[in-house]
Amino acid sequence: MPTTPTIQGQSAYWGIPSGTYGAGVVTRIIRDLDGETAFLYDGNGYTISEILYDDKETFTVELVMDSVNFPFSALPTRGTVITIDGVATCIAQKRGITYEQKGWRTANITAVSFANLTPS
Repeated sequence: MPTTPTIQGQSAYWGIPSGTYGAGVVTRIIRDLDGETAFLYDGNGYTISEILYDDKETFTVELVMDSVNFPFSALPTRGTVITIDGVATCIAQKRGITYEQKGWRTANITAVSFANLTPS
């Protein structure tokens, strides 16, 4: 007798400007620390100092979507402040949907949180 599959996973929540919320099953979160870099060179052109500034974290989230409950319009638009992995200052940069043969339809959200910027 076949068993019924059970889907287990963490839910992702993001704010929509209208005040409503959506959820989906997270399949991947990539969290990178990045920023700007400048170099100081000596008279011979050798690097003697590296300056790291304007730190930012970049988040890429992939989550499984349901065709009825999660239309493309429900994803956060560019500039929307969202919470990802407990960071409440992420600014949505990009959104998209991936269709895959023999795979789940997934939403892809890219957001950035700058260390020295407080979104309003």
